[in-house]
Amino acid sequence: MSAPAMNRQKVSVIGGNVFSKVGGMQLAVRSMLEFLLEEGRLGKVFLRFDQPEDIPESFRPYVRCFSGNRIIFLLAVLWHSLTHRKLFWLCDHFNYAPIVALVSFGRRFCVIAYAYELTLKVSRLRSWALKRAGSVLCISVYTKTLCSRLGVSSKRLEICHLGVDLEVASALSSSGEHDEVLFVGRMDEAYKGQDHLIRAAVVLSEKRPSLKINLVGGGESLDTHRALAEDLGVKRYVNIPGYVSDEELDGFYRSASVFAMPSQCEGFGLVFVEAMARGIPCICSNEDAAQEVVLNGETGYCISYGDVDSLVVALESIFSDNEKRKVMGARGQERYLDRFTRSAYKQRFIALMDRVISCAE
Repeated sequence: MSAPAMNRQKVSVIGGNVFSKVGGMQLAVRSMLEFLLEEGRLGKVFLRFDQPEDIPESFRPYVRCFSGNRIIFLLAVLWHSLTHRKLFWLCDHFNYAPIVALVSFGRRFCVIAYAYELTLKVSRLRSWALKRAGSVLCISVYTKTLCSRLGVSSKRLEICHLGVDLEVASALSSSGEHDEVLFVGRMDEAYKGQDHLIRAAVVLSEKRPSLKINLVGGGESLDTHRALAEDLGVKRYVNIPGYVSDEELDGFYRSASVFAMPSQCEGFGLVFVEAMARGIPCICSNEDAAQEVVLNGETGYCISYGDVDSLVVALESIFSDNEKRKVMGARGQERYLDRFTRSAYKQRFIALMDRVISCAE
C-alpha cells in the first residue's frame, strides 16, 4: 500500500563509507538506499569517504562522493540544507549527526545507531546530536538499550531489524560430514571472540581429530591469531585465510557444520542471518543483539561471552548429534524466511521512515 502523500517526500542521506568499504553495516545502509530508490524517495546522498568509481550506475545521479575531503564535504552539505529548507535527513552513523543537527531546521533528521561505538566514550557533541534527532533508528533492542543509557528519549528510539537477500531454495546447506566451524568477520575486532574459538580447539581437538575451525575475514590481526593457534598447539586445526572472494566464502559455508561468532557487542549480526538461511546452526553471545537473531536451543545456542567451556559444550552438542544439527538448521531457515529476508527488512524500514517523517511534519 502506498504511503500517504505527505510521507512521500524524498530523504537526503549523509554518511562516510557506504559503497567503497565492505562490511555488515555498509551492506545494511546500501540496502536502505536501495529501498528509498525503489520507492522514489531518495534525495541527494553525501558520502565523505566513498570513491566515485565505486558507485553503482543506478545511484550516480543521486550520490556525491568527496574522497575524504572534509571541507568540500561540509560546504556541500551546508549549501544543500540552506537551499532545501524542508529536507529530511538520514545519517548513516552518529559521527555525522552533529553536522545535520546544526544545519537542519527543527528535528527533521534520523540517525542510524549500531552498537559498538555506543559502548565506547561518546562525546558531548554526539550525545547532544542523538538527543536532538527527531528519531534514532536502532538496528536491535540491544542498540536501543545502549541509546537509552545515553539519555535519548525512548519516544525517539525506533527498532528496525535488518535482513539480507538470499534464496533459500538455492542456498547452500551444511553437509555435516566433518566437525567444521565457520567464523566470518573482521579479524582485527577482538570482541568478536576469535581467540575463544582458537582456545576451544585445544579441548575439541583431543576428541575430534577431524576438527577444522575456519576464521574468515580480513584485518590487521591475522598474524596475531595465527600465532595464538601455533602457541596453543592447534595450528593444524585452525585455518585463517584472511579475506576471501564470494565464491570461496560459499565454499566455506557449504562445508560448515556450525557457524560460531561468540562476540560481545554485536549491534545485529547479519552473518548469523546468512548462516541460518543456509541451514547452519549458530553459536553466539547472550550479551548482545545476536540473541535477537539466534534463538537459544532452537536455531543454535547463545552463551556467555568469554566462557570457553560453554563454547566447547555447545559445539560438542551439535557435532555429536547430527539430527539436532539438521533440526536447528531447518528452524534457522524458517526464521530467516519469516523475519530476515530483504522484503521483510524493506517493509520495516519504509514503514519506519513514513512514521518518523510524519512526526517531523
